[in-house]
Amino acid sequence: FDAGRGELRVYPNPSNGQFTLEAPAGTQPLRVEVYDLQGRLWLQKPMNSPSRQLQGLLPGMYLLRLYARGGVDEKKVLVE
Repeated sequence: FDAGRGELRVYPNPSNGQFTLEAPAGTQPLRVEVYDLQGRLWLQKPMNSPSRQLQGLLPGMYLLRLYARGGVDEKKVLVE
């Protein structure tokens, strides 16, 4: 990602299992993937718009990976 465009926003964090993702302005998001800390893929969804809601994750720590034209951004999130 272009550092001048900002970064991936994920909120609320921590949450009850429902998150909203917002890609930086000017980014063309392609897909989002959710991994547990053991590297297992839990969820893969297309990003059809700059924001997307994710839900249904079990309690634990996850790594959200947003793929976009020009790069990848990651955020850790906690489901309580």
